[in-house]
Amino acid sequence: MQRIIRPRLARFATPALVGLLALGAGPAAQAAGSRAPAAVPADATCKLVLDKGNSKPGYFRYAIKASEFTAGSSYSIIGIKHGGAGGKVSPQGTFSINKLGPGDYGVSTKEEGTVLCGHTPNAPNKSWQYNKAYNRAYNDVAQDCDADPPKNLNKQRGDFQQGYRDGMAAAKTDFCI
Repeated sequence: MQRIIRPRLARFATPALVGLLALGAGPAAQAAGSRAPAAVPADATCKLVLDKGNSKPGYFRYAIKASEFTAGSSYSIIGIKHGGAGGKVSPQGTFSINKLGPGDYGVSTKEEGTVLCGHTPNAPNKSWQYNKAYNRAYNDVAQDCDADPPKNLNKQRGDFQQGYRDGMAAAKTDFCI
């Protein structure tokens, strides 16, 4: 028996993300039974980014930036804390939602179906020094990809140093690449 390993999916398969995928599968299955499913534009995208204007150190807010959606169509946000909010897509096919808390997010439209936007990272459950450093570094790098670590980083406790390094690496992956 051959074992199939999918580490990338397992890494991001949070319960909320699995729920988002399940929501998208229901309408598609119904449509397939009644008629051929409509073609989904491959270029409709949304991205979860740091909302710099509404974030504070240790209190991160995020924004969804979407493009290439059908102009004038209605959209709704799918997410743990902000599910159901939405509005109309601009004539240019874009929209954005600000002041979102941490979580997994997607956008749903009748025309494009469900488009996953991403998820926000949580600091690993470690010591308070590690978490404080992780959050500080993540925020610093999210605001400026060229941010330098504090000059006294080497004088801090080991878990603070590691938290700062891990936070910088996570933010560079999420915002700077």
